[in-house]
Amino acid sequence: MVELSVIRDLVAIAGVFIGLTYYILNIRNQRENRKAQLFMQLYQRKFDQQGLENWFNLLNMEWEDFDDFNHKYNRQSNPEIYALIESQISFYEGLGVLMQEKKIDPDMVYKLVGRRILILWAKMRDMIKGWRLMDHGPGPDYAEPFEYLVGEMIKIRKLKGLPLYEGRLDPSEMPHTS
Repeated sequence: MVELSVIRDLVAIAGVFIGLTYYILNIRNQRENRKAQLFMQLYQRKFDQQGLENWFNLLNMEWEDFDDFNHKYNRQSNPEIYALIESQISFYEGLGVLMQEKKIDPDMVYKLVGRRILILWAKMRDMIKGWRLMDHGPGPDYAEPFEYLVGEMIKIRKLKGLPLYEGRLDPSEMPHTS
């Protein structure tokens, strides 16, 4: 009789343990699914037809130097293009913050938009640095989450043994990645 009672207790304890383990794994899985869902919502909004048109318009912009850029595309002289630039940079700043807070997986970001991040940084790096130095600019911390994101994408690219887009990305000018 005593042995049957002990066996029943052990089965009950095992059942509670299995149930608790299932619950913990289920919660963890739901959290990971929410992270992926959040990223995909951002991704889909950014890369619909209008988002892609904006991307290509930005890539086709030309300027000689920071002064030329700032003259052509500042908030007063060209608010539509300025808004386009800010929306692109802000999107990647948002991804940088989510990555810093460990809300999204860096490998997933790399696979979906890693090249775009590096291409945009190469295109806008000098302009971002110029804005940081302006007396009445956005400030010395402007686009830091974007720069963090670039550094993380470079780390992943290096781990994969891939080049950094020779001619576009000078490793000495990239965010610190060690």
